[in-house]
Amino acid sequence: MSLGQGEVGVRIAGSVSAVPGTEDAAALLADLPSLAAEAFYGYGEVRQPQEWWLATGPDPHATATAAAALPGIEVLDRRAAAEEAGRDPYGVGARAALFAAALGAVLIAAMGIGVDIRATARRRIGELAVLHTLGASPRLLGRSLVAEQTFLAGVGVLVGLVVGIGVAATMAPLVILTPAAGRPVPEPLLTVVWSPVGATAGGLLLLTLVLSASVALAARQRMIAAQLRIGADA
Repeated sequence: MSLGQGEVGVRIAGSVSAVPGTEDAAALLADLPSLAAEAFYGYGEVRQPQEWWLATGPDPHATATAAAALPGIEVLDRRAAAEEAGRDPYGVGARAALFAAALGAVLIAAMGIGVDIRATARRRIGELAVLHTLGASPRLLGRSLVAEQTFLAGVGVLVGLVVGIGVAATMAPLVILTPAAGRPVPEPLLTVVWSPVGATAGGLLLLTLVLSASVALAARQRMIAAQLRIGADA
């Protein structure tokens, strides 16, 4: 490796996909004491360190804040960099668009669940009336309707979660850019915050239960009229 006016021998100990702190495609991390010793004894050259990586404790932000108070030092704090990137207009707009799309998807799913439950109850009212005539109690028929719709909604929510995470893994890294509209180094990783995801899935299932229960209660009254019409078309 060329260093100043001469060359020093290096031994590759390992490789990584990217070196934090640089956007270059090729970079080396070298042991500074060994490198300085070889360069000094071989060519009389000593390079002063230009960058320090600090080992932090439980609160890395506190360590970075304390180091920033030292004179003549410029500290790169990842939390501060993330906060600055979070205020970027492009990032704010992309997040707002994705949030609006997610909210719209939830509303469409809720409307689809309500329409499907109501249509299913109206379509099967004659079948429920026949089962009630054969001895099935209205409570049993209501529970069966609720169980059926909850199972179908659960399958839909599970498939939606898989598709949503797949879309996020594909699209999210493409909309995360540096302030200069470049690709960040290293590449961003997908992190799923399960609390809002689980809350959304649970909310849709709870909505299914509530709508199914209300439709089942309304179906009891319609079954009486449907029973009177059994055989009318014969």
